Amino acid sequence: MYSQERSLTDIYVEFLVNNSVLDPNFGDNATHLDEIISLIDKINTDTTLSVVKLSFCGSASPEGSLQLNRGLSYRRLKALEQYVRSRVYIPDSVITYDASYIPWNRLRERVLDMDLDKKQEVLDIIDKDEVYVNYRGNTQIDGRVVELMNLDKSAVWRQLSKAFQEMRSAYVVFELSKQLPRITLEAERYNVTAKAVLRDTIICLNVEPYVEVHPEEYRHLHLATNLPAWGLLLSNATLEVDLSRHWSLALPVYYSALNYFADDVKFRTITMQPELRYWFRGCESSWYAGAHAGLSYYNVAWGELFRYQDHNMNTPALGGGLSIGYRKPIGSNKRWCLDISVGAGVYSVHYDRFINIENGFLVDSKKMTYAGVDHAALSLSYMFDIAKRKRR
Repeated sequence: MYSQERSLTDIYVEFLVNNSVLDPNFGDNATHLDEIISLIDKINTDTTLSVVKLSFCGSASPEGSLQLNRGLSYRRLKALEQYVRSRVYIPDSVITYDASYIPWNRLRERVLDMDLDKKQEVLDIIDKDEVYVNYRGNTQIDGRVVELMNLDKSAVWRQLSKAFQEMRSAYVVFELSKQLPRITLEAERYNVTAKAVLRDTIICLNVEPYVEVHPEEYRHLHLATNLPAWGLLLSNATLEVDLSRHWSLALPVYYSALNYFADDVKFRTITMQPELRYWFRGCESSWYAGAHAGLSYYNVAWGELFRYQDHNMNTPALGGGLSIGYRKPIGSNKRWCLDISVGAGVYSVHYDRFINIENGFLVDSKKMTYAGVDHAALSLSYMFDIAKRKRR
């Protein structure tokens, strides 16, 4: 059992400077990824062990501003989470997050091992409290970084930079016990990354001070457009905001005031379809189910005898329905996505029929209830970060 083991294993994943793309071929990542699978296998085959808490952790080197390092740390831990959870089932109930930003303790350990000018002065600066100062306009930076950069006319800073690469990292922290559900590994074997310390029934894959971060503190804004709708000359955009890890609110808007190259063929509309979505594995990439309302003003004609328009131009179709969709990240930074969705609903419709010529006269007015497909979309979207981390 792990309680009988007293061994230290360093397993970590590194990132390029100012980058959050998890590359198995960078540095020693491939070797480290292989090593962590052996660790997960060991947990999985010991039926006395189960996972109490699993933390995804990220960090950055100290060169950039507070805002830049926060974003990098979070995106790195999310890249690691997406990699792991696409290969291993992990219950949401055991997952936490820690974006430590700059791992000063780790830098201190490296300084102790380095042949460094003014080593004691460097250690004294690292041991100071965290105080942020203004840096290049509206951004902030840890005051310790400024002191280190100015020490001995930046000569010490250049020496320290050799230790920065391993700070651009992401980790996984496993806390184990005998009671709660354990992680099960799918049949196909994959690689995972981490920094591990095996002690008793705790597997600590991060030796930095732990700061818990809740996923809802890192919400995103998604801006999307339905590509096929542009082929129908329907300008459109969808704004979606994450409410929590599994819930989001979307507002698609469609608009067109054009004829289709002839006066008797047109699809003019202003349509809105606000939707509440539940994401089965998180808002960034998974299947979702949605419930939406719908409102549509319209003036349509298909080159036939009649033109159809909402009654008196002030009686939109009103209703709502359900939908299902899927989001797939594309590109290396995981911010561009392809979204596919389809939905159906029930609508109350009150429309006027006109003879389909210029200034054609009113024929009649009709009411009906429509039930059927109310949207289909293949959308290209981009994700923005909108939430700030909260200290707890």
